[in-house]
Amino acid sequence: MKLLASTAALMLLVSSSVIAQPAPSTAPQPAPAKPEAAQPPSIPETSQPMPPAPEGAQPTSPAPEAAQILATLPSDSVTVTEYYKQNVYDPSDNKIGEITDVLLDKEGRVTAVILAVGGFLGLGEKDVAVPFKALRMTQKSDKPYLVMNTTKDALEAAEDMKAAKKQAADLKAAEEKKAADLKATEAKRAEQRAVEAKRAAEDTKTAEDRKATDAALKEQRADEDRKIAEDRKAADAALKEKRADEDGKPAEAK
Repeated sequence: MKLLASTAALMLLVSSSVIAQPAPSTAPQPAPAKPEAAQPPSIPETSQPMPPAPEGAQPTSPAPEAAQILATLPSDSVTVTEYYKQNVYDPSDNKIGEITDVLLDKEGRVTAVILAVGGFLGLGEKDVAVPFKALRMTQKSDKPYLVMNTTKDALEAAEDMKAAKKQAADLKAAEEKKAADLKATEAKRAEQRAVEAKRAAEDTKTAEDRKATDAALKEQRADEDRKIAEDRKAADAALKEKRADEDGKPAEAK
């Protein structure tokens, strides 16, 4: 009866301690503060000038200028077609030639023209070079008219540029052939030198081999002679010892 009362008292004590504990709070908790974004480190401004370029550095070449587009044609300018393939006349209005080419220098300035002079239907025609400033342009029947203060005979007696070009081409071809022949000759000489060097090396090796063979043969003969001498000496010593033994024996033993 006492045990039952004690158990009931213990259960009552436990239940009262459980009821006395505070209930957990259900109030909403404030959200954690967001971390501030990291700021990049500031770069201190500097007032120091840029370091000078190292000595010996090549300057940068300037960029080429853009091509200029003309809004109007230059004054006193004419087209090439007013010269190219145009006839040329002497002061007496006699045709003395036809411009077949126009020559320019590296700066683009016209320096000379080539006149086709003489011949018939292209046969026997020759090319003559004349300065561009020797031409004078006038107008005849509202068309360009080229005049040169010379005669056809003078032009026909001038040097033929075709022949000069052919002569220059022939001279260049001859020089190129000469250079090629010289190169071939040098190559042949180099090949001959290589053959001679190989032959000399072979002769040197043959001489060295012969010398080594002679030295080995001489050494072999020396060894043989030395062995013969040693064998002879041993034989003589043995014979001498035998004779001494024979001389030391009693007469009756003999």
